[in-house]
Order: sequence, then C-alpha cells, then structure tokens
Amino acid sequence: MGRAGTVFAHEWAGFWRSGVLVLMLLIVGAIGVAVAITEHRAWTNEQAQRVALQAQERAQWLGLGGLHFHKAAHLGYFVIRDLPPGVILDRGVWDFGGSAVWLEAHKRNAPRLRAADDAGLLARGVPRGTGPVVLWLATLLTAVLAHGVVAAERTRGSLAFAVSSGASAQAIVFGKALAVTTLAWAAAAAPMVVGAALAIGSGLSVASAAQWATMVFVALGIFAALTVMVSSVAPRPLSALVAILLIWFAIAVLWPRLSVGVTALVTPIPSSQTVRSAAEVAAEGLASEETQQAVRGRLAADDVAEPNPSGVSALAAEIDAARAFANIFAPLEQGMARQADLLDRLAWLSPISAADRAADAALNVSDRDQFAFEAQAEAMRFATQMVLNQAWARKPGHAHGDAMIWAAVVEAADTVAEPPRGMSAAGYGLIIWAVAGVAGLVASARLVGRSIR
Repeated sequence: MGRAGTVFAHEWAGFWRSGVLVLMLLIVGAIGVAVAITEHRAWTNEQAQRVALQAQERAQWLGLGGLHFHKAAHLGYFVIRDLPPGVILDRGVWDFGGSAVWLEAHKRNAPRLRAADDAGLLARGVPRGTGPVVLWLATLLTAVLAHGVVAAERTRGSLAFAVSSGASAQAIVFGKALAVTTLAWAAAAAPMVVGAALAIGSGLSVASAAQWATMVFVALGIFAALTVMVSSVAPRPLSALVAILLIWFAIAVLWPRLSVGVTALVTPIPSSQTVRSAAEVAAEGLASEETQQAVRGRLAADDVAEPNPSGVSALAAEIDAARAFANIFAPLEQGMARQADLLDRLAWLSPISAADRAADAALNVSDRDQFAFEAQAEAMRFATQMVLNQAWARKPGHAHGDAMIWAAVVEAADTVAEPPRGMSAAGYGLIIWAVAGVAGLVASARLVGRSIR
C-alpha cells in the first residue's frame, strides 16, 4: 500500500504540473455547475406552471355549480404530474413520457405534455441533467488526458526504472488507477455537490441524492480503471487513446441507444394507440344488466330505495369499463414491465448505462415511474367517476351536481400514491463491473510486470 501511495502522490503531482488537473476542474466543473443551475431554474419555472395549471383545473371544477352529471363526466379532469426534483440531476425518461392525463368517463386517454415533442431532433440525443453531463464529460476527458498514464512511461522507459527502484508492477498499476479515479472524482465533485444541494432544496430526499451520487462516482471509478487497463496493455500512447475512445463511444453513446432497439426487437409489445382504440370500442354499450343489478343492490343496502336510473347505468358502465380496460391493457403493461427488466440487464454491458438506469430509479424519473403514473391516473379516473356517478345515482329525478359533489371529485383526483422505490437491477451491473475492474487491474499489473522484465 505504501508503494501504491507513493505512485499515487507522484501521479497527482504530475497531473498538477501538466495542467491536467486544472483543465479537468475547469471544463467539467464549470460546465457541470452551469448545467445544474440551468436545470434547477428550468425545474422551478416548470413546476410553478404545473402547480398553477392544476390549481386552475381544481378551481374550474369547484365552480361548476349545478352542471348536469353527464356533462361533468365528459368534461373530464386534467391531472398533472408534479415535476420530480430529480430531473435537476437526471432527466431519465421524463421527456419521453406524458405527464398529464385527461380523466374522462369510460375512456383511458393517453398521457400528454411530452417534453420531447417540443425538442429538436438533435436535442433529443443530448444528455440532460447534471449526472449524465458529468458522466459524459468526465469520462471523455479522462480518456483524452489520462490515456498515457502507463503507456507513455513505457515508451519513455521510466516504467522499467520505477520497477527496478523497488515499486512492484501491482503497486504502479493500482497507484495510477487510484490517481486517475480521484482525478475524475475531483472534476465531478463541484457540479455534483451543487446539483445535489439544489435538488434536495427542491424536495428530493437526501437518501435519493446520495444513491444517485454513489452510482455516478462508482461509474467514474470503473471508467478510470478501464483507462489504466487499456494504457497498461497498449504499446504506445496513441494506441491507448484510440482504444479507450472507442470503448468510451461504445459504452457511453452506442450501447445505450442500441439496447433500446434490442429490447424492442426481443420483447415487442402492442401499439399503445391500437390498445387504446380497442378500449374505446370495448367501452361502447357497456352497463350490463348484471352490473346494474349489483349497483342497485349496493345502493339499497345504503338505504337508497329509488336510485336514479341514469346514474345507475353510468355507474355500471364505469365498473364494466374498468374491468374491460384491465384486460385490454394487461398485455401492454406486462410487455412494458418486461422491457424495463430487459433494459436493466442489458445495461450491465455498460457501466455508464448501468449507472444511468440505476440513478433514474433513485430519482423517480425511470420508465417504471412513468408506468406507475399511468396506472395511478387510471385509478384516479375510476375513483372520480365512481364519486360522480354514485352521487348521480343517489339523486332520483335530479341530475345536477353541487359544490360538495365537485369537491369530492377533486379530492378523489388529488389522491397521490407513493412512487416505486428501491434499487434498479441495473445497479447490480455496477457491482459486476467494479469486481471485474479490480480483476482487470490485477491482470494488467501482471502484464506490465512481464513486459519490463
């Protein structure tokens, strides 16, 4: 450990003298902090707009007065998802999933407000959020500035001198790996601290921020180890640079996009539009006599002797529609869950993909969070229609609501479930990469030792 520490200190002094450390701190630090501040400002503005729109929707419903129940049912209620503060750190799939749903009678509408619809074609492929920007920049600069950490010394002959002076090949390789890792960590520290502080101040839990930071730091450490491994086996610095840049492109740019295509090919799912069209067809002519009888029985048990026939029919239609929707949407929902599981496992092939998907889960901006929101919206839709139609059925000869009924509908729509928590399976990919990285450094040290004997 003492020899490795000496190598580490020597390498860090070299980073300082050559300006590599300053360059990393300036580029990654300045851009990363700017991104964190920009994303926080964007979150603040957009969340304020969402809160105002939801308040406007509530006020509209609370002011419906004596509107007919049937008109109110088809007026619909827009439920708008709060913008999670985690988007300051990582946008995840937020831009590609709708975040507002129109809750309408016997219809399961598609989510709206997709941020990607307003973005240009090039902007859709650019990483958003503090974490992805830091990961891209820090790993790319690590490849460019530290690729010769072993290969350059071999070319100069100083590597053999270091071994002859008493430092083992293992101490050299691990000391240099530690130096390159801390270089990447130092460059990422400022933007990650600023981003985490802004996200926590906006409502993100400290535990979620810590989990996100852990994923990013582990991924940076793994890539630093990869850089040292490649530099250890490359005959010349230029060969090391080309090889590590190709690896960076494969794991940071290519595989994250290819894995989506592979997933769609391996686990195809029904078209969302086709499923929703089938649901609309199935919703026509519902309200079976059996369900209406069951509704009348429940109302009679609540001492409603003469329920409103139209209200009973509407109530039965919603119950039948909910059952039909559950069956029709099941293949789509199960298929999306399988795709999410497969994407988690495909992410194991890239430490950056693994870190990104695990961070998405920690920050509640993952594909599973999107699925949960859509399922929650359907539960809200059913709850609001049940409140509305139960009130209608309890008013014989009267088909108009009042302020108390509209308030109950709004309350049903405002019931928010806890988002899914827990570590994504992609996180286990980082553990695998970390173990493989240590093993790779050991193997690299042996190669270095043999090459200079």
